[in-house]
Amino acid sequence: MVTFAVLSLALLAVLYLPGYLLLAQFGARGSLARAISPALTIFMLASSATLMRILSIEWWHPTILLVLLLWILLANFFAHRFDGKQLLAPLDRVDSPLSYWPARVTTIISVLVFVTIIPRLHLVGVVPQHSDSLFHMNGVWSILTYKNGSPFSALAPLYGPSVTQIFYPPAWHEWISVVAPLDQVIGATNAALAVLPLIWIQQMLVFGKMILPNRPRAVAAIPLVILAAPAVPTAMTHVISRWPNALMMVIIPGILAFVVYLGQVRLSRGKNFLFASVILLFLAICGSLFTHLSAVISVAYLFLPLLLALAYWGWRDVLCGRASRLTTWAVLGLSAGFLGWLVWNWKTIVVFLSYQHIKTATWDLWPLKFLSVIRLYQRNDGSVLSTLALNALVPLVLIGIFAARKKSLDWLGRCYLLYALLCFSCLVPIKFLTIQTGWWFSDPIRMMAILSLLGIPLAARGVDQISRWLIPNSLFKLGPRKVFAVNLSVLLAFSFLVVAASTNFRDTLTATLYRSTLDPRLRQLSPGELSMQKRLGQIVQPGEKVLGEAANGSALLPVTANVDVILKQQNYSRYDWDGRYLRKNFSHFRTDPRVCMIVRKHNIRYFYDDPQSRFGGHDLVLRSPGLYNVFTWDDFSLVEVANNVRVWRFDYCDTHFTDFPWPPYEK
Repeated sequence: MVTFAVLSLALLAVLYLPGYLLLAQFGARGSLARAISPALTIFMLASSATLMRILSIEWWHPTILLVLLLWILLANFFAHRFDGKQLLAPLDRVDSPLSYWPARVTTIISVLVFVTIIPRLHLVGVVPQHSDSLFHMNGVWSILTYKNGSPFSALAPLYGPSVTQIFYPPAWHEWISVVAPLDQVIGATNAALAVLPLIWIQQMLVFGKMILPNRPRAVAAIPLVILAAPAVPTAMTHVISRWPNALMMVIIPGILAFVVYLGQVRLSRGKNFLFASVILLFLAICGSLFTHLSAVISVAYLFLPLLLALAYWGWRDVLCGRASRLTTWAVLGLSAGFLGWLVWNWKTIVVFLSYQHIKTATWDLWPLKFLSVIRLYQRNDGSVLSTLALNALVPLVLIGIFAARKKSLDWLGRCYLLYALLCFSCLVPIKFLTIQTGWWFSDPIRMMAILSLLGIPLAARGVDQISRWLIPNSLFKLGPRKVFAVNLSVLLAFSFLVVAASTNFRDTLTATLYRSTLDPRLRQLSPGELSMQKRLGQIVQPGEKVLGEAANGSALLPVTANVDVILKQQNYSRYDWDGRYLRKNFSHFRTDPRVCMIVRKHNIRYFYDDPQSRFGGHDLVLRSPGLYNVFTWDDFSLVEVANNVRVWRFDYCDTHFTDFPWPPYEK
């Protein structure tokens, strides 16, 4: 438990401190600087990893910490050299969302609920067993083992032993690898999952404060609404295991809060501040893209009405000659950039959207589907009683939309309703709109996570409006002490109801990742198998590799026993020619020379024999016939066993087919 707490604090420090200290060199402090710090830190990590790979500098804990320190020292040098020590000081003038005492109370309550979930359910050291969780844990292990964090090659080992270059945004894996020892990848991963809700609360508080500046009760309600709305991050992390996507989601509100702030101050803080802020915003957006490539697309669709209005006003001023030179260049540059991106990627966009959209969506039960969009979660993963808080979001969001109809906030409701319609179209067929959901793989949880960016503030605004209707004005005539006592009593009672109405449901979702309670088909480890894997760590020597179907538990060996395997992810790569050949033909090793050639090439010494034939929707025997029905009585030596799982030592190829040339691959 102590290790878990230390890893959790270290992960928060690594995500916040580098970016915040860099901004502090230019005078930026306060809640808004803290909110944008994670995105800036991720940019620092990803860009540093790319440069370190080019310069052949290994990625490991001391070097990356030194590189982060170098970033801060360079920022300090430039701040002094160019008189920029107070360049971003105006950020400090933004009021903290915790300046209102009820917001501090609700934040403390929500934080306590979230930080105790995993320890309370005894899940600290339990192995996540979903397909995507396997990929991401092995991604961290690969970065630590091969000492490479570059976005262009860090995760290449997961795509095959011969793959050396492949692009994958590695922010999630880099973040964990900065603090995780090689034997604590699972513990550090669970710690990262535990702190994501805390980041989400902090970011949404700042974002809520920026868009609801005169509604302190609405801001105070945000942490409690987050408890009731499970899409971010619990559903993303524990139901569908989209961990990098979840990290992207929890850092986006800070970027949006910064954009809102820039829209409010505009040129009132001076051109130098505006120029520096635009650079900072660009770096933060790049950081979000290094987390997940859907970041910009998601925000663009969510705020499409606002973006179209800004584009219309911008072009209108340019064409009428009323725009300044800066505005003209901004409009022309952004328009050219968008059109260039659209033309360059047009074929890919068309193929992607046409392929991904749901072909089985129907209009059955469409009213319930619509209500599920309003409540920000569409699955029925709990009983009526356990989802009371979740279902209460429906009237709160609707009241919030009604209350936000004023001119200064009408964009909030419009953006929410349009994107809610897009979410609805991934549950029912609406032709063109349903095709657009392909950007998010037509996954309702991914899409409702984006919708939560506006749904949570709207629900909080609904709470504020209800409180205004119910609390009589005569209450404020009782005196400050009595008013404080009444407010505190009501706040604690409301918080208790939210916690009680959401705890069981959130516990169920959290346990899904570890215990496969909602989907037993996603179980990889049979009883005793984990202990056997840990014993293998004492048997398999460094450099030796294990061959086994990735979905039967063998692919967990890197993170459970620090043992390398050939097949590290369950979604097999088309670039992995050697792995594909072994999956199809390993059982013919006595008659196929190429099998032994590949075995020797990659120093495969062990075979993981598990009769498990299905995982999720995959028929493992059908996709990997060469790894089943292998005759192991001769030429194999049994080294470990757990129930029906057996691990064999395989030395046949050391003395057979040693002089055969490489035959060509089958087309």
